[in-house]
Amino acid sequence: MPGLQPTYAGFPWALEQGTTPRGSAYPQGLDDIASLAAALGDKEWILGDKPSTLDALAYSVLANILRGPPPVPLKRAIESTPNLCAFCDRVEERYLKGIELD
Repeated sequence: MPGLQPTYAGFPWALEQGTTPRGSAYPQGLDDIASLAAALGDKEWILGDKPSTLDALAYSVLANILRGPPPVPLKRAIESTPNLCAFCDRVEERYLKGIELD
């Protein structure tokens, strides 16, 4: 997808494996969040009008950051991006309704 370049910067194993220089994970992760927000735009789903495996992958990463307790820069970035918050809410409403997520 144009404009959506995965860097895997938000994953701790990238630091452990030496693929991401120390200090660059958060800036790269923030760029990834901005790219994902731009790719989603005002659509319900990333690739258009129906959910895809890309939506499942995006939700799994976003929800782990967004629903987790520590207020890291990536969490604040997602919280300040209305379309990504709405996207996570939409996935939870459609697929996880009635399941306790806390």
